Amino acid sequence: ALEDVSRALLEDGFVTLVAGWLESNIKTESVCKHAFVCLTSLFSCPDEHVVSTARKASIEAGLLRLTCAAMDAHPTISRAQQWGCVLLYALASELPDGPTQLVRDGVVDQLARTMHNHESNETLQQVALGVLVHCLTRRHNSSCLEDTVGKLKERQSAVFAAIERARQRFPRNEQVQLASRQIMEDCRPAFAASRKATVTEAEDDGAS
Repeated sequence: ALEDVSRALLEDGFVTLVAGWLESNIKTESVCKHAFVCLTSLFSCPDEHVVSTARKASIEAGLLRLTCAAMDAHPTISRAQQWGCVLLYALASELPDGPTQLVRDGVVDQLARTMHNHESNETLQQVALGVLVHCLTRRHNSSCLEDTVGKLKERQSAVFAAIERARQRFPRNEQVQLASRQIMEDCRPAFAASRKATVTEAEDDGAS
């Protein structure tokens, strides 16, 4: 059964093995894609305990940063970018440090670049937005949304531009429309507050 195979793989250190393989061969596009596919397969297991264990092992192995680094190494390869987004989506919930970890580990920046470079890939745009929902909406990040948006700093414009382009390009995709609308509605006040704080900080520095 899939549950037994997935459980056995986790017990044998499969996640750490694949993470090491990916890191050692990060310049090879086929390795990156197959590593993403192998790791993502663990999250299709119907046993929630297995999925949660796989997610925890992946986070501990540094796969948020490593996945972004692998995607960054192959920015024009659509299939590598798409599978990278799928893996990031699988990892985006139950983060030990909360949703802001997606900013700290470079996930939000990477997704903005990926969405910009592959604007016509509807599946990629949909999955990428699904990841961004985890840290840029009050539904998933009610306690520290302003702080999360603030941590984007000068990259805010690029992130929100990528989201808006996806919304305009795929008007009939309900998931793209819902995710982009949720993010923009929740983040506009936080974005404005962050910009105001930045201006105030700059004025204070100038006065001193």
